[in-house]
Amino acid sequence: VPAAGTQRQRRIAQVLLHHGGIGCHGNAQRSAHGRVGVAKGCVARCTFCHRWDKGYRSFPVAAIVRRIRYLKDKHNVGFISFGVLQIAAQNQYDDLERSCGHACSSSDVDSVKKAASKGYVFATFLQTYDKVRMLFDAYRSTYKDNGQPGGGGLAFMPLMYVADNEADAEAGARELTWYLKAKVEPQFRNPPGYVPVAANVVGLRGTDVRSRTNDSLRTVTLEEQRDLGVVMYGTPDQVVEQIKREYDRVGGFDHLLMMMQAGFLDHKRTVSNINLFAKEVYPQIKDLPGMRASAAMAAE
Repeated sequence: VPAAGTQRQRRIAQVLLHHGGIGCHGNAQRSAHGRVGVAKGCVARCTFCHRWDKGYRSFPVAAIVRRIRYLKDKHNVGFISFGVLQIAAQNQYDDLERSCGHACSSSDVDSVKKAASKGYVFATFLQTYDKVRMLFDAYRSTYKDNGQPGGGGLAFMPLMYVADNEADAEAGARELTWYLKAKVEPQFRNPPGYVPVAANVVGLRGTDVRSRTNDSLRTVTLEEQRDLGVVMYGTPDQVVEQIKREYDRVGGFDHLLMMMQAGFLDHKRTVSNINLFAKEVYPQIKDLPGMRASAAMAAE
């Protein structure tokens, strides 16, 4: 942190120094990597935004300090990266932040390539499998390993519900699609600039469901959403089959993220969903090779 930094920045830097050099890449090779959020929000104050707490909120220094100490003392963290969750204003940030994905549109191939060239992880959500394949291929074509903790890679997140029988699984999945259908009022779902113009044109034409915008995905059936890879649900074996199908269709990925609760899905069913995935689905997919392993096998 430069000497001219704010008092807040200098205080955080002092904490890092007092904890034995947290933040140096050398330590990252011998101990765990942690991430601490320092702020959240958006610098814009758009009138169409549906958020209750518009604006930008910095977390208290004391809270950041407590998090740093917890990671160091309890989890042997030797490298900490700081993140800022930016919610909108996509074009107001520099290349580094946009490449990190903090404010990057997942349909922006150029931003995906920037993230790959810096060795960052790229994650996508609510995209049909052909879009995911396009974005992942763009990442793979540009990826460079520059020593980032964790080594970069690809992440994919569907809505996910696992149950002992198909009827319960379908009911749970329908609850999850609240996120698609009712999370935001229609007039706020696609404000100007939120989605590239070209993507809006394709979605309005509706000529190919696989190329539709997220707004158009609300109009298709739950079964179609599952076929497109946006929602995964069923018995454990059925979900394993769906995950492996998506893995093959997009050319592999390193991290599976999951939205397993949304809307009015109650606590009991949410816990059942998570537990069943952990006990019966995860053991069957945990050995799928990541991007690096897949590339090595292809080279051989």
